[in-house]
Amino acid sequence: MLGYWQLRFNGAPVEVGARQQRLLAALAVLHTQPRPVLAARL
Repeated sequence: MLGYWQLRFNGAPVEVGARQQRLLAALAVLHTQPRPVLAARL
């Protein structure tokens, strides 16, 4: 959906696992949804 993205902290890349990438992407897209809705989508 988003293609490639990279998490950085103070300019340095941070390793992010596949599950964490899914969670971060879902939070970015569904940030206003209640927690149960987010949990159901994952």
